[in-house]
Amino acid sequence: MKKFLSLAVMIFFIAACNKTTDESFVGNKYVATSSNGTEITLAFDAEQPRAFGKVVNNYNMPYTLEGDSLKFGLSMSTMMMGPENAMKAETEYHRFMAMVTSFRLADNTLILISSDGREMVFEKTGKIE
Repeated sequence: MKKFLSLAVMIFFIAACNKTTDESFVGNKYVATSSNGTEITLAFDAEQPRAFGKVVNNYNMPYTLEGDSLKFGLSMSTMMMGPENAMKAETEYHRFMAMVTSFRLADNTLILISSDGREMVFEKTGKIE
C-alpha cells in the first residue's frame, strides 16, 4: 500500500510538471485597457486554438502556440462604428496582435509581447462559461 501511494504521488507530480503552457490560458478570459482608456477583452477557446473578444467590435482569430512562442492569425470582426478614441484603440490593438511573437504568464496576468518588444498586459477575469 505504501508503494502504491508513493507511485500515485510521483505520477501526480510528474503530470503537474509536464502541464503544457497553453493549458494555463486556454479557456480563460482577460481584459486590458488601451493607452486611451478603451477596454479590450480577450478569451481563448477551450476546444480549438481560437482567440476572441471585443474592443468596439467583436473579433476572433486563430492562434498557434509552440513553447512560449505565440502567434495570432488573421482577425475577423464585426464592422460597427464607435467613438473615435475606441476605434483608434481597436485599430492599434489589431496591428499589435498581428505582431505578437511570445507571451509570459504571471499569477493572473497574461503579457503579450510583439516582435518590436512592445508589451500588452491582460488581467484574468475568469473562465469561459
